[in-house]
Amino acid sequence: MGSGGKSAATACYVGWGTGAGTAAKSCTALFTEADYATAHISGTVTKAGTGSLAKWQNVATVSATATETITNAGCFESANGGELYVMGDFNSNGVSGK
Repeated sequence: MGSGGKSAATACYVGWGTGAGTAAKSCTALFTEADYATAHISGTVTKAGTGSLAKWQNVATVSATATETITNAGCFESANGGELYVMGDFNSNGVSGK
């Protein structure tokens, strides 16, 4: 179990966003959630190690439905959003939709 009694496998849905900002512990949502046709994508979660050596990885493929500049991504509790467990911001990455 992680902090707050949540399992490390709980946050396995990935979403991405656009817009400016800096990820912080107080964030409860992405800056501006990117508009894609499906709900958050289920990722494959792997865990290794314990304590200070523990590592958690969630890998998912999100398909762009429009041309956007992605600046942040996060792991959510459910396909429809719910609690945001992990969020990161980064230099912009342009994606092109179908």
